[in-house]
This record gives sequence, structure tokens and C-alpha cells, in this order.
Amino acid sequence: MFYIILLILLIVICYKWGDWRNWQKYQSTILFFTLGDFLYMGLTYLKPLWDYDTNFAKGIYDNLFVNFTIFPCTILLFIPRFPEGIKKQVLYILKWVVIYTSVEWLATLLHSFQQENGWTIWYSLTFNFVMFPLLWLHYKKPLLAYLGSFVVAVTILWLFKIPVNDIW
Repeated sequence: MFYIILLILLIVICYKWGDWRNWQKYQSTILFFTLGDFLYMGLTYLKPLWDYDTNFAKGIYDNLFVNFTIFPCTILLFIPRFPEGIKKQVLYILKWVVIYTSVEWLATLLHSFQQENGWTIWYSLTFNFVMFPLLWLHYKKPLLAYLGSFVVAVTILWLFKIPVNDIW
């Protein structure tokens, strides 16, 4: 139920303030965001760090729901309103980090999000501080964002000792 309420709220907010008319401009960044989560699902299949629980879908369908609803709305709100000036940009990213981390914290309390295998809200906070600048970087310079994402992925796999050898 948590994700249905979140989605309804997000759609209302996105309808009012999101840049729906120009969604094509943001499509590649939406796909980048989604690809990152798909890679996460594949690479951590044997040892997941977090998991969504929508209460109406199970397994990969929970992730698909989040990927095809919440992530696009996030991009349609985040990218078009990105400010000029470093101070405003830092504050803007901080705002989004607080929003995402707070939603995850609430979802965890409501048992709609599980942190597993050593992942904590503090890792999520850190991850969000990296993720939002990477999303902006992807919008501006996609190749650099892919390189940065590769470094982040390898770091997470190494830090949490994810057994990628067993996947293949």
C-alpha cells in the first residue's frame, strides 16, 4: 500500500511540477537510472542489499514497478529544475538526498523496503549523495556518468563481498 500512496502522490507532484512535455529530453537519463537498478538486481541476485516490497507484486515485479513508475517521475522532477550555481546545486542535491533517504526510512519502518546483508540507511544516504550527481552528470555528459557508475558498482560489489563469480 505504501508504494501505491507514494506513486499517487508522486504522479500528482510530477503532473504539477514535472516536465512531461519534454519527456524525450530526459528519456536517456530515465533509462540510465533504470539500467542501474536492473544491473543491481542481476549482480546482487545471490546476495541482495535491499529489496522493495510493494505488497501486490513479488520478486522482480516489485523492482519493475519502481523502475517504470517512481524512477521516471523522479527524473522528470529532478533534471528540469536543476539550478545554476554551485551553492544552489549542492543544496538542490541535498534536498533530493533527504527526500529519497526519508522515503526509504519510512518504507523500512512500514516493512515496504528491506535492507539486507549489511546495507543500512547510512549506506543509502551515502549512495544517494552519489546517485543524484551521477543522474545530473548523465544528463550532461553520459559517458562520464557510465564511468562513474562503473566505479560505484565495483566499489559496492567489493565492499559488500557480492559473489559475482557464482552468477555466471
